[in-house]
Order: sequence, then structure tokens, then C-alpha cells
Amino acid sequence: MQRYPSIVLAIFLSILALTQVYCTPEADPREKITELRVLGIKASPPAAKPGDNVKLSALVATSTAAPIELEWFLCKNEKDAEHGCHESPDAVKLGKAATVNLTIPTSTLQAKLTPAEQLQGRILPITMIARAGKEIVIATKRIIVSATPANHNPKISALTLFDKDEKTALPTPWTLTREKQTEQTYKLIATVDKKSREIYQRITPDGKKIQANERLYLSWYLTDGAYKKGYLSEADDLSNSLVISEKTTKPGKLTLYLILRDGRGGVDWMTYTATIK
Repeated sequence: MQRYPSIVLAIFLSILALTQVYCTPEADPREKITELRVLGIKASPPAAKPGDNVKLSALVATSTAAPIELEWFLCKNEKDAEHGCHESPDAVKLGKAATVNLTIPTSTLQAKLTPAEQLQGRILPITMIARAGKEIVIATKRIIVSATPANHNPKISALTLFDKDEKTALPTPWTLTREKQTEQTYKLIATVDKKSREIYQRITPDGKKIQANERLYLSWYLTDGAYKKGYLSEADDLSNSLVISEKTTKPGKLTLYLILRDGRGGVDWMTYTATIK
């Protein structure tokens, strides 16, 4: 992420949405939302063929009450995925709504394809600008375009919060009470649809076609408090713990964001709100 006086530039890869971490002794934990951030961009479906209709949506978080505005652009060049195409005269404006629809151009696969592109497809970059007050984030989504698309978005079915005994599931909406002098830890368990982990074909560095299993990743974010295990984990471990205290957590609304990625452009998310007393 490259910073300017009022602009935060973030290039989001298909596997993970990553921004730079500032390493200072007083730095907030990576999972805490302290500024405008694009946590994920979803293409439904994440892989498509020319002529298909794709729905685009985004998960955007901010630490302020400023309204969030989005603007979408279709890029004509794969290289635009590195820096965005919002300033390019060739970019196609897709709209400023929370969700937009895109028809994959028929010209996307007209050029000669390499063997790897024939199997895995070509990248069609989408640039999205998010604004909230004076903050700006520029993010890129890569849609995989092929003659035989073979990927679907994974799915999070639920996120369950357990009481401090780690046995009793708390009903939603969650209400949590801070205690003086001590931290409270609440176990979280995500439920992922069994069909989320797909088997797909890929090409090895020596040109062989092999079958591979997707590796699912979870990203955990929140507006206050902290996560005991940090913000990133593989989906083989679907648990984390929410840690709150009078020292680190303010009373009021706390929002939790959970994002699931399949490493090939597929993504899903859930958002929960807790009241802290």
C-alpha cells in the first residue's frame, strides 16, 4: 500500500487482500479497522466465459461514520491489475452503485492463448475506488475468463460466538459486558459449506496437468477489541477468539468481519455486530 496525503492505494491480489503493516510499538493489531479499507471484492461467478454476466460487490469497512461511495471501472489491459485503470482513457465506467453488473467482453479470448491460459484462463482486471470523507482506497479485482470456467465462490454458512465457558452459544444480536481489570475471551467458530473446497486442474512449472485441492483461507477483522489468533488463518482451523477489556475496547457497537477465500479468486464474507457494555 502506497500512501499519499489523502489517498491510500491498495492493490488486492486474487488470493488475499493485503495492505502494508506499519511496524511501530504502539501499532494497532492488523485486524483492527482504523481507516478506510477494502476487505474483499466478490465477482459472482469468480470465473466466467466471454458473454457471461458477472455481478460485482465489495466489502468495505471504515472507522468513521462517513458514508462510503464506490466507483467501478473495467480495464482493457491485464497490466492495469498492478496499478488500476481509473485514470486510463480506455477504461470503461461500470457505475457507482454498491453492486454493478458486467458482461464479459467477447474480445477477451480472441488473442492466441498459451497452454496455461487455455486451461486456467486470462485475467480481466476491474478497478474499484472507495471513498469515505477524505479517505480514498483504490483496489483491483481479477476475474478469470476462460472457455470452460471452473470455479465457484466458497460459502460461509454461519459464525457462532460462545460464552466464556466456550460451550454455550450466544444468541444474536450479541451483547457482551466488559469487566474491570480483566480481559474477556469469547470463542468464535465459523461454519463453511462442505462444497466450498473444490478440486481443479492446474499446470505445474514443467508443463504437466495435475489435479489440485483448493486451500481455503479465513481473514478476521473488527472495529474494536482484538482476535487472539490474529487476522489470518487457513480454513482447516475455523476458530478464533474475540478479546475485549475496559482498557482496549470502547462501549458501543463492535463490528466483526469474516472473509473466506479459495486462493483462485473466489470469496465470501459475513458481517456481525455486537453491543459492548
